[in-house]
Amino acid sequence: MKKYLTISAMAILGLGAVVSCTTDREIVHEVPAPVDYPQVYDLKGVNFTPANSFTYIQGFNAPLLDQDFVLIYRKKGNLNNGKPIWEPIPKTIYLDNGEEIDYDYDYSVVDFSISLQGTYDVTTTPEFSQNQTFRVILVPAEFGKGVNSNLSKMSYDEVIQRYKIDDSKPVSLK
Repeated sequence: MKKYLTISAMAILGLGAVVSCTTDREIVHEVPAPVDYPQVYDLKGVNFTPANSFTYIQGFNAPLLDQDFVLIYRKKGNLNNGKPIWEPIPKTIYLDNGEEIDYDYDYSVVDFSISLQGTYDVTTTPEFSQNQTFRVILVPAEFGKGVNSNLSKMSYDEVIQRYKIDDSKPVSLK
């Protein structure tokens, strides 16, 4: 009986070792993603309405890499020489009447969204909710090596100069 118990115990332990050890190995292949950036995109005529929940959503032509960075700027106006004034978003604008309006954005590897919110009915100020122009900059991860978290706070011109991005021919998204 003692011999039978010893053999049974060894069989159970052996079976446990066989079952718990797997030889499946996950093989990871890196596939280069089609990259069309650094790139500058213009997004003109954006309207924020109740019908779109005051949010504009746009997909990318090809998925980004997880580490890539998306920056979005809103056209605030033009200088005397006609050069546009780009302000980074997220942005809170404080109105003279004490109300405020917020532009914000988020992004994933496949799309981005721009949203508008306010402490009042933003449809009453079409200068902030209708026919808005945005500039979207895709910054590749390799450009961002060693960049601190202040990248999103950089001015449009600082980003363009720092990463030597050609913004002379922005691609239209809309």
